[in-house]
Amino acid sequence: MNFEVIKDTDFFEMNTRERDDFYQGVEGVLESVESCEIPVVMQKDNLLIFCKDNQNVAGFIHITPEKDKEMYVNYIAVKKEYQGRGIASKLYKKAIENLQDMQVDSLYAILFDEYSKKAFCKVGKQKNLAVSEPDFKGQQKMSL
Repeated sequence: MNFEVIKDTDFFEMNTRERDDFYQGVEGVLESVESCEIPVVMQKDNLLIFCKDNQNVAGFIHITPEKDKEMYVNYIAVKKEYQGRGIASKLYKKAIENLQDMQVDSLYAILFDEYSKKAFCKVGKQKNLAVSEPDFKGQQKMSL
């Protein structure tokens, strides 16, 4: 498995075919997990990380700005056939590395399923980062 990091500047420099491939990969994952309510739209200061198995997108994490030096997990999804292999944890780790390089202080997420919650907390502990308990909306914060 390899990881491909796409920042907003990379996305806006893509040609039409590359953008089509990008959206096909995202849609394939979302269809697999039956989670298509929120579209993934790349905008300024977004970060998207793909996990690929050869040319197949196995999962991705999409992160958007929240406030100054704070980012928000808009989406994390792994195709059903790739679940249980630690891919969500690896996506979080790769995201944290990139966010720390970008000098981001905090990463927020609202985590509805147990797999996402487990991966978020596991990675925070492995990296010795403070992870808050969920607030009344289910939102958790990881201090970077």
